[in-house]
Amino acid sequence: MDINNNNNNNNNNNNNNNNNNNNNNNNNNNNNNNNNNNNNNNNNNNNNNNNNNNNNNNNNNNNNNNNNNNNNNNNNNNNNNTNTNNDNEKNYKLYKFVFKNNFISKIIFQYVYLINKQITDSFQRSKFTPRLNFEHASFDWIVKNKHYQLLLYKIKLNTIFKGFTYNNLKFFLKLIQINNIDNNENILIILNQFYKTNLNQLIDNTKLFIYNSLNSKKNNISLIAFSIHVQNFNFLNIVYEESINSLTPIKGSLKNQLLMSDGDEYSLLDIALNYGNLDIIKFVHLKLEVGLKDSFCSLFFALYSENRSNVIHYLLNDLQFKINPKTVKQILLDSLFSKKFYYYFRSLLELEFNLFKKLYDLNVEVLFDSHTYSKALNHFSDFTKNNNKIKFKDYLEFMKVSIFALTVSSIKDYKKNCLILKKIQYLIDYKEKIDSGSINSSSGGGDNDCSENKKDKFDYNLYILKETDLIIYNKSTKKNFKKNNFIGKSASFLSNLKLKFDSKPNFNNNSKNYPIECSFGNFTNINFKDFDLKREIKRVYLFDFLYFNHHIDRENLNNQIVNFVRKYKEFHMIEDISSNFIKSSMIVSHYYADSYLIENLINSNIGPNSPFFPCMKKFKLADIYYFNQSTIDSVNIYLNSNNSNNNNSNNSNNNNNNNNNNNNNNNNDNNNNNNNNRFDNVLTIENKIQYLNKLTKLEAHGQIRNYINHLLKSEINLLSFKIPEHPEQIINIIKEYKKSFKLKLIESKIFVSNSNLFKYFYENHKDFFSWDSVEISINCLKLKDLKFIEFIHENKIGSLENCDDCIDRNTAEFMIDKLGYSFTSNALIVIDALDDYESDYLFDFALNYLIKNGLEISIKDSSIPCNYYHCKLIESRVIDGSLKKLILPNFQQQQHQQNVNYVEKYAKSKDDLSETFIIIYNLDIILSIGKYQFVQDFFEEYENSTNRKKYNLSISNRNILTIESTPSCSPIKLLLKEKLNNGTINLDSSILD
Repeated sequence: MDINNNNNNNNNNNNNNNNNNNNNNNNNNNNNNNNNNNNNNNNNNNNNNNNNNNNNNNNNNNNNNNNNNNNNNNNNNNNNNTNTNNDNEKNYKLYKFVFKNNFISKIIFQYVYLINKQITDSFQRSKFTPRLNFEHASFDWIVKNKHYQLLLYKIKLNTIFKGFTYNNLKFFLKLIQINNIDNNENILIILNQFYKTNLNQLIDNTKLFIYNSLNSKKNNISLIAFSIHVQNFNFLNIVYEESINSLTPIKGSLKNQLLMSDGDEYSLLDIALNYGNLDIIKFVHLKLEVGLKDSFCSLFFALYSENRSNVIHYLLNDLQFKINPKTVKQILLDSLFSKKFYYYFRSLLELEFNLFKKLYDLNVEVLFDSHTYSKALNHFSDFTKNNNKIKFKDYLEFMKVSIFALTVSSIKDYKKNCLILKKIQYLIDYKEKIDSGSINSSSGGGDNDCSENKKDKFDYNLYILKETDLIIYNKSTKKNFKKNNFIGKSASFLSNLKLKFDSKPNFNNNSKNYPIECSFGNFTNINFKDFDLKREIKRVYLFDFLYFNHHIDRENLNNQIVNFVRKYKEFHMIEDISSNFIKSSMIVSHYYADSYLIENLINSNIGPNSPFFPCMKKFKLADIYYFNQSTIDSVNIYLNSNNSNNNNSNNSNNNNNNNNNNNNNNNNDNNNNNNNNRFDNVLTIENKIQYLNKLTKLEAHGQIRNYINHLLKSEINLLSFKIPEHPEQIINIIKEYKKSFKLKLIESKIFVSNSNLFKYFYENHKDFFSWDSVEISINCLKLKDLKFIEFIHENKIGSLENCDDCIDRNTAEFMIDKLGYSFTSNALIVIDALDDYESDYLFDFALNYLIKNGLEISIKDSSIPCNYYHCKLIESRVIDGSLKKLILPNFQQQQHQQNVNYVEKYAKSKDDLSETFIIIYNLDIILSIGKYQFVQDFFEEYENSTNRKKYNLSISNRNILTIESTPSCSPIKLLLKEKLNNGTINLDSSILD
């Protein structure tokens, strides 16, 4: 506690003296005055009074004030030695106190580490902004560097800020919000004080430019519009209240003044609809009295919102939404040649079915786009990682919307699609009857059910379309149908319509799981046994709709169908067409570690003419990786998870009701859980080992070695992988299999990242693996595990030949000093490609090693000429004469040219490198690095150069903007101002103000 108090007093005294130099200079003889000043500024009265002489001495030493030095010369002479000793003792105690505290010392170490990293950063980007004095700390600098306490302090001092922009005001509001979570009252106090103090600057001097992605324009907007853009309701309310007092109402309302955003072609209501905050939408609509200007334009903005369903509800119910055909026609013409068209249709597909249908009934155009439609089908696939994030209720809504959208956009399959929608609704109604108790689901429609029970459960009119089942077409669609005269002819036979389809899928409907005999076309039958709504709706969507839909990727569809068969154990669904699904069956089986499909494929195709058995032998692990990376990951480009999650929050009521009986049909199906975890986090190593064992029992020869590789590569670094338990289980399975069949050696490179497993397999089961891959040597050096590297070296595993692939200096020194390896002439090229801050130490070490050992150095076809630090390092060695064997990059090229008698091989001077190391003569590139020392060195070299023509002093617009936004006290900015004044550079002086 004593140390802390002394430190605080000293700091307070020093600060006081620094702030009051004039008083101290004039009144050095009045110790009481100094004490009074100290007491006014600090609360430590006693300590300050007892140490006045020391304070005066410290002031003299720290401030070097001329008057103080003259008036207190005797005191300084008498007490100089004493003060030095006391300071040293205090500093020692403080250092000891700090570094005994683990928390504080770790923070200090982290700062030192980061600063050191900045100095040696190969990326050549500035990581830190310069430190600024209190007066120089601008609003932009404070908010971008998140100095909340400094910001708050300046606001409380009623500081008038300058230089407001859209971005720094947005950062400001976020900073206030983050530091006052659940404290809205404090937010209002801070914002009110800030706004009132800086009102004139906000109104007169603000450049609130925002880029509008919809019209590709950069607009200057008002504070009201800004508040809506940044979605800050508190700030919007404050600006509004101030506007009430400052603006002269026109026609008794702010409506006409605030209808349009300044410089923007869209109304404030459109902007609010776009962001989707209902509180702000209601505020703009009710408080600002802004209504719809263009209904279709507002609809488009509402659809673009991530909260689209709620916003569309408000648009339809509260904003009197109506379509203007003339406006729609013009917007449609514009949208055909812009990305508006894509966003519009995509957003429609993300709506709830009832909302989509309601908009359609209001004559809203669908604007069907085949490419967007295909992406949507793949995104909502039952077999993508998105599926774990999408609730079944949302999936169901999309199913109905996708069927409806395709139906109203094409006359093809109109009757069939209407029937599919009717069938889905029938299943939903049937589930509701089960939940209400009006139907007993335990009997399930099995073979022993009486005909009366069947009649209760199954409505034969399901496959008979009525007029209410048909989709009513809007005007634009009716015009298309007149050509086919469909509507007029269809009315007479709607009551007894039975569908006959041209496309006939070869799905087996005669399974014992389908006891009801029916002759209603080629639709799949409903399985009422252990009725599962999710299962049956997916059955309808997959086999009745998607199977005939050419918009979905066929491989994706096959994966979905096969996964449905696996999940619900219904192999009979693909039994007659198994050869078309062989690849998907293998992929799905491996992905879920489920042998059901493979087992049924083998058992149903044992004969010599098996159509799929050769495919099983040829199937490679690469297909699994293709499936994981391409089929799953790439479909995410359609929608990000936020879009689906927003819809999820609004549609979660029925999620539990839809999944009552899944467990009966989901053996070994971890992906059916209702959590949002990815499948990879659920499937255990035990599941995979059991699956491997099952593959060996089934004698699926083409799959075993590939799956072992997949198993080891995917599991070895997980905490769940236990040594020796799991490796022994895998080896025992391999041993048992090799008793009857041959198996190629497994590549040990796949588990080199786990040194413990690598050593275990080598020491206990070496004969099952190959150990000569070059990748073993490269990858083991990346681990920086010296004991493991020594193990690889002693056992002559892989092909460890040199140090070039080391990624840090410590590893390189160990390999050279302990194991006897060396760098090659290409070492600097390999190290430069690492582009990591530690690689600079390694680069320097390797360069010195090569010079010391007289080895040649090559930089041909490398990225070294693009790295300023590396260029300067090599250049310095050439200049001082230590680097004598740097091969000129153009040596080989000149060697093959004709009429060249003699070609220099090695660089001997700085001029020899000028054509290669262009970066060190380019001011703009050096400025973009952002390091003061580099810029200072550049100007010193330029001014001392006898050949200034090779230097490029031009500065790009990008760097000019950076310089302009840099604080005026920045060292780089001050240096540029100096060079501008002495005529070295030519630059607009206002940029440096």
